[in-house]
Amino acid sequence: AMGRIDAPISVLIAQRDTTAMAFMRHWTTSFDAERDNIALMTFDTASHGFADEAASEWLLAQVMAALADQP
Repeated sequence: AMGRIDAPISVLIAQRDTTAMAFMRHWTTSFDAERDNIALMTFDTASHGFADEAASEWLLAQVMAALADQP
């Protein structure tokens, strides 16, 4: 689905989360992994919802950076 979007896309991954690990196993063989407009960023946490303090701060920084890049 992301392959049909030309706008910049940020995929934010909680590196040790089991759902994220499953996603990453499939991502590396996905057509979408080859696209220049998709940025994959990871943070070393097991929190699926980025709930711990460090992960929450990282997530907020990523969202704020993405919003700042909007026209």
